[in-house]
Amino acid sequence: MHNSKKLQNSLPLILNFKIYIARLALISEFLAPYLFKILLLSLIFIILALTEVFTLLPYLFHGLILILFSLSYIYIIFDFIIKFKWPEKILCAKRIEKDNNEEHMPFSSLFDQPALNKDNIIWEEHYKRILKTSKSLKNIKLKPSYSQIDPLCLRLPFMILFLFIFMGFSKNIDKKFESAFLPDKDIGVSQSGVFTGWINPPEYTNWQPVLIKNSDNPLKIPIGSSLSARIFGGDGASVLKMGDKKEIFVQIDKVLFIRLK
Repeated sequence: MHNSKKLQNSLPLILNFKIYIARLALISEFLAPYLFKILLLSLIFIILALTEVFTLLPYLFHGLILILFSLSYIYIIFDFIIKFKWPEKILCAKRIEKDNNEEHMPFSSLFDQPALNKDNIIWEEHYKRILKTSKSLKNIKLKPSYSQIDPLCLRLPFMILFLFIFMGFSKNIDKKFESAFLPDKDIGVSQSGVFTGWINPPEYTNWQPVLIKNSDNPLKIPIGSSLSARIFGGDGASVLKMGDKKEIFVQIDKVLFIRLK
């Protein structure tokens, strides 16, 4: 007579394999909603980055949005870690019984032990019978988790929208992501002013003042000329750079004015 406890502790390879597959199914079903949330969150961030929405936001609001995205990721991962429990063998066995519509629970009964007469031949025969029945259980079904997470199937049009945006706005993708991850104080918080400048030649030349045009071409001016410049509108301090020299514009109401000699 074989010891029944020994039989229970040494399940056949086929049953251990079924338990392994059932465990993978349980883990994947538990993981599915978390992966769905992370994927959705990531796609939203990518869409905002590609369409350069972040560059239009004020500096502080941009930083706040990045913090909210980060906290959302941390919450999803932390919630998964807290709630996840490793599927035990008996739970995997019950899953297999459920997938095979087996009401008498033969597989999970393999882990039971009689309170008395553990070496009784009747118990041993019963164990062999339910062991045989357990081997015949073949179905392990993976539940359609995403249909429960997204019953309206909104993920399909959202994925199509994402693909269109990705194909249409993927130019300079590295710079766009850099702008998305690194808020810039100079972007979205200031307005450019209108620059007007002219050169005043000295009197001995009898030249009229020369208007400075928006061009990269160098200017040839007589010795002793002076520069006048104005900036209308704009935010923040205005500075004129000439080589290593800097001159700060003097504010006059809403017009910024500087004159250099």
